[in-house]
Amino acid sequence: MNVEILERATNAFKNLCQIVVFLGIIIILSLLVFSQHERELFRGFVDELGVESLGAAGVEVKFKELKNETLKLVNAKVEEQKPIPQDTAPPSDLSKVLTLVDETGSFWVYLGPFKNGAFSAHPNFAIKGPPQEGTVIVATTDTYKRGREPYEIKKGDWKLGEIKGVVKEGQSIRVLQVSEIDGDEQGVNLWAQAVPAN
Repeated sequence: MNVEILERATNAFKNLCQIVVFLGIIIILSLLVFSQHERELFRGFVDELGVESLGAAGVEVKFKELKNETLKLVNAKVEEQKPIPQDTAPPSDLSKVLTLVDETGSFWVYLGPFKNGAFSAHPNFAIKGPPQEGTVIVATTDTYKRGREPYEIKKGDWKLGEIKGVVKEGQSIRVLQVSEIDGDEQGVNLWAQAVPAN
C-alpha cells in the first residue's frame, strides 16, 4: 500500500515537473520567435489558462489548452494563403516550437513540385517520384504538418491547411495517399497524407 502511494506521488511529481519544463521552454522560445505583440498575446493565453496554479488535478486539460493556443499563435504567424499550393520549410526556431506541440494522428505534407516525371525543385523527402500508399519516406528538410491538403478559394488563390506540427529532417513517415494539385506550366504540386512511421 505504501509503495502504491509513493508510486502515485512520484508519478504526479514527475508529470508536474514535465509540464513546468514544457511551459518554461515555450516561454523562452516565444521570446525568441514571436514579436512583442505576439508575446503579449501568448502571456494573455497563459494567464487565461491559469497556469500559475498547477496542481495534480486538471493538469492534462490545461496542457492541452496551452498546446492548442500555441498552435493558434503559430498559425497566426505563418501565411496560409498563397497564389500556388506550395509550402515552405519552417524557420528553425519555429520548427523547435512545433516539435514541442506536435499533434498526433494523420497530417498532410508538401512533397514538392513535379513536372515531366521528375521534381522540378528539391523535394522535401528522399523520393524520386510520387510515393505509393504505405511507403515509408524520410524528410530531407523540416516540413510543416498540415491539417488538410490545400484548396482553392478562388482562381489563383490557395489556402493551406492549419499547421499541426513539423516533420523534422531525418524523420520517417508512412504515406496514406498522395494528391496531385494544380501547379504551373503543366506541372503539379505533390502533397501526401501521412502518419509517423514509428
